[in-house]
Amino acid sequence: MLFNSLIHGFRIGFSSGDMANLIDDIQTLRPTFFGSFPAFFNKINQKVQESIEKQFSLVSVLINKAIK
Repeated sequence: MLFNSLIHGFRIGFSSGDMANLIDDIQTLRPTFFGSFPAFFNKINQKVQESIEKQFSLVSVLINKAIK
């Protein structure tokens, strides 16, 4: 894959290696292809869960205020 990438002029980027910066690294590098690993999917799942919790907590607050 590396050889193919070089022949076709693909850019190669590397993450900082810090899992706390994984999302920032992906946003900076904007990869088209990348090898993945379980920690990547765990981080994505964590962000999705946090987003869902924020949305539901906001909705529940609004519903509680509307009921009172």
